[in-house]
Amino acid sequence: MGKGIISASIGKLLQARGYKVTIRKFDPYINIDPGTLNPYEHGECYVTADGMETDLDLGHYERFTGIETTRNNSITTGRIYKTVIDRERRGDYLGKTIQVVPHITDEIKRRMLAPLRSLTPKSLTHGSLTPDPSPRGEGSIYIQDANEAEKVTTPLSPRRGVVGEAFVGEALCGEAGYDFVITEVGGTIGDIESAPFMEAIRQLRWQLGRNAVCVHLTYVPYLKAADELKTKPTQHSVKELQSMGIQPDILVLRTERHLDDALRMKVASFCNVDLDCVVQSEDLPSIYEVPVNMLRQGLDTVILRIVGAAESQPLSLTPAPKSLTPDPSPRGEGSIYIQDANEADKVTTPLSPRRGVGGEADWGEASVGDSSSGMASWYAFLDKLHNATREVHIGLVGKYDLQDAYKSIRESLTLAGIYNEVKAKIHFINSEEVTAQNVNERLSGVAGIIICPGFGQRGIEGKIIAAEYGRTHDLPTFGICLGMQMMVIEFARNVLGYQDATSAEMTTSPSPSQGGECLRNDDGGSSSPWGRSGEVSHYVIDLMEEQKAVTNMGGTMRLGAYDCKLVEGSRVYEAYHGKGVVRERHRHRYEFNNRYKEEYESAGMKCVGVNPDANLVEIVEMPEKRWYIGTQFHPEYSSTVLHPHPLFMSFIKACV
Repeated sequence: MGKGIISASIGKLLQARGYKVTIRKFDPYINIDPGTLNPYEHGECYVTADGMETDLDLGHYERFTGIETTRNNSITTGRIYKTVIDRERRGDYLGKTIQVVPHITDEIKRRMLAPLRSLTPKSLTHGSLTPDPSPRGEGSIYIQDANEAEKVTTPLSPRRGVVGEAFVGEALCGEAGYDFVITEVGGTIGDIESAPFMEAIRQLRWQLGRNAVCVHLTYVPYLKAADELKTKPTQHSVKELQSMGIQPDILVLRTERHLDDALRMKVASFCNVDLDCVVQSEDLPSIYEVPVNMLRQGLDTVILRIVGAAESQPLSLTPAPKSLTPDPSPRGEGSIYIQDANEADKVTTPLSPRRGVGGEADWGEASVGDSSSGMASWYAFLDKLHNATREVHIGLVGKYDLQDAYKSIRESLTLAGIYNEVKAKIHFINSEEVTAQNVNERLSGVAGIIICPGFGQRGIEGKIIAAEYGRTHDLPTFGICLGMQMMVIEFARNVLGYQDATSAEMTTSPSPSQGGECLRNDDGGSSSPWGRSGEVSHYVIDLMEEQKAVTNMGGTMRLGAYDCKLVEGSRVYEAYHGKGVVRERHRHRYEFNNRYKEEYESAGMKCVGVNPDANLVEIVEMPEKRWYIGTQFHPEYSSTVLHPHPLFMSFIKACV
């Protein structure tokens, strides 16, 4: 449907007006996080800088707004229930009967409003707010580990004067917190698992009054046989919401065809909303045109009117006649420059989040990267997008034949192509079907290949064959995470002469603690090994030492951002514009085996990026090739609209 795109677009428009914004995703499924889900179930697993495995919508938030999200931007039902159950086991509820209402709904509300609290001196210094254990919070709200003097005994309900609800309202908006906290709730209206979230929203709508806005995304199908657009699904969805006590303020109608004013008026009349609050989200050539489409229809203006906020900065509906040059550093650690702009238009504030107490990242705040010029930089980007006419064909060698499974990689290639003034045409190549006999046919016509990340044995041989083809035919090749490991294995087999070279992930062992069997298999089934334990003598990819005692699958890998020291003079050093140390996000359990490092480098595969703390190899490259680079980390997670990742920029440039 596109709730993530609409949420990110709203965030972008409010940012451009100068407001401080954060975006969060609440998913009703019971998993603690999507890290153990098969990509066919839920698409790509996105990883935040602080190591949280999250929904792919957080990638949209980051790409659109420049926000660097954290674990606090992604919440699931599993985390909600776990928090409440842990409190009950500690005795925090003083013997009360724990129920969905009020305890689960109060925890949902607490987390929805937590970004507002996170910036207050008390919560930063003394801990998190905890709801009073008595029914409906009658009594006090206290701060864990706080001094007795800091105990709050007055109900903190905003203007409405509702007694005893355990949450903080408008008092923490403004200077202390965010101007807007955008909360996207996954799922569909009427889902059983969504019921507690709907009840929490109902309560917050009542308690916060005009400080809360409900935006409801619905689908308007087109019946080809009748040549007619149908609004009944929207009417019934709104009716279902109203039966839960929620009246949406704004309706965003997802449609494949343009909706005329008569149809919008019909929806407005049946759903009790103003006409200008009925916005259409029709199919567009690019998702990056959606914010401008929402701007043209005044979505941001309507939101500001509902909450009674001033339009702090008028936004132009006309593209600015300026061109955009991307910041060369990853995640824009520097400035955005608008060419030919006045000095006043230069934005020197980094688009990176502030850091909280103890070095932990904040709630995903972004500096307003183009507040001085409104949407000028976005229009400049779209101008580049529309003017790119040449095509470059890229092969995506992976095993998940699903567009969302490699969403961030696809978007990173698209963005890098636009800044290189070409359209990246991406072709999925199923690695399960690639063989030595057909590889030439499968890879013909592409200017470069990406060897995709993943887990498990399925499709591995095809990736190795593709890596060999890229190396021997001097085809620009970019291996990411498991893709890099396959490049390493291929080199060991065909250059170093170790025919049994493999990864410990692909072999069996009596127990995970002995460094053998893969602890996670995103295929949704058991992993069939390449060989029995004991038959392989060259594990060029091995289990990380700290992983050998790990037994749980969820959230136990090497996750999040780590430093990587680059070798001066290498191609990656050049791609990063001479930065000696970069920081990139990881999601893996196995690593390059340093026992073979000298052999690899002597034979021509250089280890040009190493973690300075653990001495883990992060990047390999072959300098004599046109572009043959593998990274253990995931650069795609750090690529945004205004800051395309330098490695993708360099890769596309080599392919053109």
